[in-house]
Amino acid sequence: MPCYAGGIDLDLPVEALLRQTDDNLGKGFRAIKMKVGRPYLASDVARVRAMRKHVGDGFPLMADANMKWTVEEAIRAARALLPFDLTWLEEPIIPDDVAGHARILAAGGVPIATCARSGNSRTTSPRGRCPIPSPTSPIAAASHPL
Repeated sequence: MPCYAGGIDLDLPVEALLRQTDDNLGKGFRAIKMKVGRPYLASDVARVRAMRKHVGDGFPLMADANMKWTVEEAIRAARALLPFDLTWLEEPIIPDDVAGHARILAAGGVPIATCARSGNSRTTSPRGRCPIPSPTSPIAAASHPL
């Protein structure tokens, strides 16, 4: 079952982010999770665009915002990131805000993942598929192959 690689890469310049990705691909990883949530959304969009171009269409690419945004900011970000076909956008807001995640999902169109802080560990899809546990939950390896 494939595992994804991720790093503490929010502050890396794009060139270093792509080098880190190449290193992870060289180690055999076949999915990448990158950080988003920089002070300016345009910077996040540019980084995700560069990563998508680098790994190619159809490659599993996830983005983790580490609860950086409000619901409204997360909706704007999800809409801006929609063209890059993210596998999911993780933790755009605090995990316990179930209603907020529903709003982001409905208005943003990108699958949303939350972590297992309060038992609400779910990934939801705008296409109406059943929610599945976030890959950061203990049961994810068995339930969410990439």
